[in-house]
Amino acid sequence: MSFARLSSLLLLLLFTAACDPGDCPEGSTVTWDDVEPLFSEHCTSCHSTDLSGDDRGGAPEEYNYNTMEAAHAHPNWTWAEVKLGHMPPSGSLTEEEQETIREWLACQ
Repeated sequence: MSFARLSSLLLLLLFTAACDPGDCPEGSTVTWDDVEPLFSEHCTSCHSTDLSGDDRGGAPEEYNYNTMEAAHAHPNWTWAEVKLGHMPPSGSLTEEEQETIREWLACQ
């Protein structure tokens, strides 16, 4: 692993610890049905429990979004990656998509 990649990962770990998705808004109606299409479109081609090895495109084995339980296993890491624009690698999600994910993570 290169020094730059290692440094980035260490900084991300520090940021992730402090990157809580926040409070669940009162009256929230965001459900798995709202976020699952976003994860399916933007995440599960690499982040899926059905994938291993090179099929994951470098995605860490413990971060998956193909089931509700897996998607909510690491809410701070997920929110940090989305908010910083690191994920998805094809480009940042819209503000509305980001907020939908943030709210769902906060309300679970």
